[in-house]
Amino acid sequence: MKSKEKATQDFSARVREALGDVLGAAEDFLEVGAEITAQPNREQLPQTVRQLLRTVSNSMRSVILLVEHGSGTDALKLARTMFETAVNIHYLHSHPECLQDYVDFQWIKKKKHHEYLLKIAPGQASRVDNTSLNELNREYTRVRPRFIGPKDKVRNRWHKSDHRDIARQTGGEQMYGTLYPFVSSLTHMDILGLIIATGPSGDIEEVPSATNVELGLQIALLSYAMALSATNEILKAGCDVRIQAAFERLRDSSSVRNKVNLWTALGGGER
Repeated sequence: MKSKEKATQDFSARVREALGDVLGAAEDFLEVGAEITAQPNREQLPQTVRQLLRTVSNSMRSVILLVEHGSGTDALKLARTMFETAVNIHYLHSHPECLQDYVDFQWIKKKKHHEYLLKIAPGQASRVDNTSLNELNREYTRVRPRFIGPKDKVRNRWHKSDHRDIARQTGGEQMYGTLYPFVSSLTHMDILGLIIATGPSGDIEEVPSATNVELGLQIALLSYAMALSATNEILKAGCDVRIQAAFERLRDSSSVRNKVNLWTALGGGER
């Protein structure tokens, strides 16, 4: 067996040993998520939210794989997307009248994309058939008035509020304030993002590495719990007790309660 593969397997085993109870709570959450999204719904709001939760569930699975293989920085990037989706679910729960804006914003995005293609790749744009192009123009004309912002320009997001205000309205402002400045830097890889991605050695470490493993897992789990709770209410799934039990398992897990030093547990020393 190659030494790199052996190192990854050894690392994964140590992660499961150090964070097994937290990963167990994640599996509890995922079981509830699978039950909630098992059946399609004919009503638009429940079906849209069901699909959104499915994406968060899939991302949670991906985060677990990344964490177990020492790719914590990428897990942290994915956790940000999970949080954004959870905020959207909560916002639609509080403002169901905005659902049509959420759905119809697709035509704004598609129109901008087509206009961009006309400028940089006209040959590719010309391959759009007339039926599809006519539908795009018709739907864009229909929905455009709802997305007009200052100076008669089309907004670049489906809701009128900024992201911080949306997070505030859904009870996620504190998480937004602590998460976004850092993970946005990580996503765009400015100098702060480079610092965040740096391991205790002062260098960007090759995976598997303990860098951001615990943080990525924690933020992903909190985001997933946030998405689950709102979806459970919207779909009237009746999983309140199970969600609470999974959250309590996470809260009471020994690694969380005892503040396990992941760097030490994984043989990396103190950070």
